[in-house]
Amino acid sequence: MAQSLITRLNTAFSSGSPQQVAALFRSDGYLKDILCLQWDYRAPQTPGNIEKFLNECGMSKEKTIKNFTLEPASVADNDSFPGVPWLMGFFTFETNVGRGRGVFRLHKDGSQQPKLHALFLGLEELKGHEEKKGSLRIRGTEYGEERGKATWQEKRERKKEFLDEEPAVAIVGAGQSGLMLAYRLGQLGVPTVILDRNPRIGDNWRNRYKSLVLHDPVHYDHMAGLPFPAHWPIYTAKDKLANWFEFYAETMELNAWMGTSIDRTSFDEAKGEWTVDVTRADGSKRTIHPKHMCLATGHSGEMNKPTFKGQENFKGPVVHSSEFTSGDKYQGKRALVVGANNSGQDLSVNLCEHGWHVTQQQRSSTYVMSVRAVEEVLLKGLYSEDGPPTEDADLIFNSSPNPMHLPVQKVVADKMATGIDKDIIAKLQKAGFNWGKGVGDAGFLYSYYSKGGGYYLATGSEDYISDGRIKMKQGVEIDHMTSDGVVFSDGSELQCDLIVLATGYLNMRTSAMKILGEKEGSKFNPVWGLDDEGELRVAWRPTGHSNGWIQCGNLALNRWHSKKLALQIKARLEGIAQ
Repeated sequence: MAQSLITRLNTAFSSGSPQQVAALFRSDGYLKDILCLQWDYRAPQTPGNIEKFLNECGMSKEKTIKNFTLEPASVADNDSFPGVPWLMGFFTFETNVGRGRGVFRLHKDGSQQPKLHALFLGLEELKGHEEKKGSLRIRGTEYGEERGKATWQEKRERKKEFLDEEPAVAIVGAGQSGLMLAYRLGQLGVPTVILDRNPRIGDNWRNRYKSLVLHDPVHYDHMAGLPFPAHWPIYTAKDKLANWFEFYAETMELNAWMGTSIDRTSFDEAKGEWTVDVTRADGSKRTIHPKHMCLATGHSGEMNKPTFKGQENFKGPVVHSSEFTSGDKYQGKRALVVGANNSGQDLSVNLCEHGWHVTQQQRSSTYVMSVRAVEEVLLKGLYSEDGPPTEDADLIFNSSPNPMHLPVQKVVADKMATGIDKDIIAKLQKAGFNWGKGVGDAGFLYSYYSKGGGYYLATGSEDYISDGRIKMKQGVEIDHMTSDGVVFSDGSELQCDLIVLATGYLNMRTSAMKILGEKEGSKFNPVWGLDDEGELRVAWRPTGHSNGWIQCGNLALNRWHSKKLALQIKARLEGIAQ
């Protein structure tokens, strides 16, 4: 059945007929294309929309996909989609300019030629610009007599300082987003510099609250090109991760200018070139002229720090969660934490551990699932000790169009809520916590993709809430502040000595305007949330600015999408894509 499909794919695509290709799909089928038939992320649904998309791409016998080749060991039955039994498998293929890897999800309907529920096409490399790895790795040595020959270290220092060439790409931010994108670009031979105002790589994690530990297991969090070692703990402390970032940057030979501030940027439309004035850590000035700039300041970029009527009267500190380090840094005994998602819960527990009486203001419902459920249900069999290689797991996860996840995630969310997380949810609700099912009643994934928040991966605060050590104030807003506390919209008052705002972050478009100036930053479209085809907006994709990009997300998203963004930039630099 799988080989028969590959034959049909080769026949349909080689015909150059959008109508013939579209006929391979179910009436509700999807074609997800990343950079193969066009230079964006697209996922049209239904044969009619797929045919329209292929026509828009200018598909023809000359511009098509060819040489579909099955990976036989990958073919397996899959029953994860409710009511639709699949045969799923991987294949490789070629485009005119590159090579790719894809996934088919074939509906097993009992017919001789079953139709596709989903087909994924993803670009993996550009012809003539392959990564220097495996059999293509560099030799690393030069033999023969040469007076004054530079050592590897001397060459490395000149390269890092860009003494002999201009960087083609400047990345702003040395967190997981910037580091992995810089690695991917380096593998494609693109001279890349990372600019970050922090003194050390990893400070974006190192400077956060002391008790922070990642909520994702290690199997999900491996970094591109350099997975964590086999003895790495399942959950990573933030300082351990920060130190790994330093090791990663050194090992991958990334060119990071730390302690560097951006003084001014401008863009020359005619030249397709940026001018970036910076001040280095030693106070020296430097001007660089990259062709492309990428903002990798994180999905959690500029803090969303609201102000309140009467705030000037409040005697205590009002801090954002990103400014909070530990409860022992503040004087007093009564704290209000505004927000009930991940940061709000972690900070509330930290304050309790330092003797504070904590009230948590929850303004709307929060989806809660335990980290145990993440590990044993949500990621089990895909990102787990017994799962497939990370590259294959990423392909399976990212090849599915996001709207296809919705019915699956609804089933998974219900399974966790009535099973492994049943007692946690009951405890929270009994204490007055407003638990919800998340966006679309689909739990974590759709909440994260739709708004980047609205959830809590439970690591213990539920016990503090259920026994009253963390008191809940639910469904109200702060009306105004007084000298010793707040008055809520229902007229009730709360005395407090400290207010912590776990109120999230602004859209990354705000960061673009702050860093690049309003003229260039305003060209960026709003970042995050789902577009009409269910794909995430702007991140890793064309942004609205011809030479400006956004890289963001958690470690797993960066691991996958950093390669796709690097391929887009390389294709533009080489004149392969416009």
